[in-house]
Amino acid sequence: MEEKLSYRNTVRLFAGEKCFGPGVAQLLRHVQEFHSLRSAAKAMNMAYSKAWTIVKSSERILGVQLLHTSVGGRSGGGAQLTEEAVLLLEAYTAFCADLHAAGDALFAQHFGYLEGRS
Repeated sequence: MEEKLSYRNTVRLFAGEKCFGPGVAQLLRHVQEFHSLRSAAKAMNMAYSKAWTIVKSSERILGVQLLHTSVGGRSGGGAQLTEEAVLLLEAYTAFCADLHAAGDALFAQHFGYLEGRS
């Protein structure tokens, strides 16, 4: 084997339909960083309208508000995560880390015999 064997897992949450995953999580992290949905979308090379669609879809399915927004003007608008969004993002991040750690252990357990083979 020339390349080292590896695996990937991606965590997506569903409530009948997909409502949260790595893309939404990244968008929310950027909102935390930039205090702006427009800047968060720009950082992800995403249209602002698409970012709003993603946020609103997640809010609808989850039944929680994710962003507090303020309208622009002289001082400019902005966005910040709601308390529910912060808790959701923290839980998602911790769950992904725990799942990855468990996955690494299971991967080594089941496929470790392949290590060192050529």
